[in-house]
Amino acid sequence: MARDAELGRRYVDKLVQVCRLEGDESWVSVHIEVQGDAEDVFARRMFTYHYRLFDRYARPLASLAVLADDSPGWRPDGFGYEVFGCRMRLDFPAVKLLDWEPDLDSLLESDNAFALVTAAHLLTRQTRDRPQERYAAKIRLLRILFVRGWQRQRILDLFAVLDWLLWLPGDLEKKLAEDIRQIEEEQQMQYVTSIERIAREEGVSEGILMGIEDLLEIKFGEKGLQLIPEIGRISDIERLREIRRVIKESQSLDEVEMAISR
Repeated sequence: MARDAELGRRYVDKLVQVCRLEGDESWVSVHIEVQGDAEDVFARRMFTYHYRLFDRYARPLASLAVLADDSPGWRPDGFGYEVFGCRMRLDFPAVKLLDWEPDLDSLLESDNAFALVTAAHLLTRQTRDRPQERYAAKIRLLRILFVRGWQRQRILDLFAVLDWLLWLPGDLEKKLAEDIRQIEEEQQMQYVTSIERIAREEGVSEGILMGIEDLLEIKFGEKGLQLIPEIGRISDIERLREIRRVIKESQSLDEVEMAISR
């Protein structure tokens, strides 16, 4: 959004230009921010993104927040200040995915693709550190996905999202591959070829590596970036995710180096 500023460089999660249903020539930008963890400065960050985007494009802008965290009481929906009678404030709509947990069955029955992804997010949270339960949840979601009657490309795109959210240890991942083949035989249609799966796994690895590089630079600067060549030689997705988690939680580079050596 801005290369040089006192607050530093800022990146929005998603900025989309859409046209109104009225069909006139005016347009509005929609800024969507997905937040996975409760963060004290989130509302201020939404405010910063909004005014910077407005300053850059000089167009009406809707800023929307998707709160994907586990904290029921954390519900930011605005930020502002007042000085000498001058008021500045941004109020933004926010949806809390946790609120949909009681309606999980309804989400799974819905024909809406976003409902399925929301259900996958909730099941991912519920099955953390419980691989067998996650495996059962993933199979359930995939069966629902494959019987929806959607076009093949849409199924593949959603499959990639579900597979990324509900990642499994290696042994269960192999078992899942067998189950997928069985589902495909039942539906008499091949959804996921081995080539597509390998390509998708490579894409996931690349995405995780990019996240690791950003974290290392933010937390440890140039010294952190010196570890990238060694980390880049790791192909196991589960190990990369564990290293990313360690970087987030560690206070020293030694802890990160120990995780890499393990």
